[in-house]
Amino acid sequence: MNKVKGSGTLILKKIVRDRGPAMEAKLLELLDQENIDVWKADTLAVSWNPLPLEAKGSVLYEAALVLFPGDSNRALRELGRIMAKEGLPWFYQIFIRIPTPQFVWKRVAVLWRSFYDSGDASVENTGPKQMTFVLSNYPEYPPYMREYLSGYFLGVGELLHLPNMKVQKDESNPLTWRWHLRWD
Repeated sequence: MNKVKGSGTLILKKIVRDRGPAMEAKLLELLDQENIDVWKADTLAVSWNPLPLEAKGSVLYEAALVLFPGDSNRALRELGRIMAKEGLPWFYQIFIRIPTPQFVWKRVAVLWRSFYDSGDASVENTGPKQMTFVLSNYPEYPPYMREYLSGYFLGVGELLHLPNMKVQKDESNPLTWRWHLRWD
């Protein structure tokens, strides 16, 4: 099973718990035992957690639906957006205003392997108001995570103050997932 760093779980726990014990209880009702164990574990930011291939029952997917009821794609994008804004370390948020957007996107790609044990990330087609984020060698990257990542990119765009940020997924080649990012 593919793995993801525990830092995301810690951020997600904070978001859910900030909404109160009823929100956390509602989430726990939807998780299978393995994911309950992941949720209740004393996770460290540097520890590796399993990344479920199936959306249903996974911590991230169920948390998105509990926090943002309704359409699952909208919920995953919204959670991704919030996770980006909550998750970038505070010192990086200060420096995020200094470099160009392209520099930051390239750093996001370089940091991929710090958070995921599979896949190779890069950027291409960088221009003044666009770029493409590419994830290769990870054909099993789950659809719900691809939607979540779209929202994460929107959150990074907000931190960079990029007006009218748009994210378009290109899932035509499962050997190379692409997200086309454009802004005004």
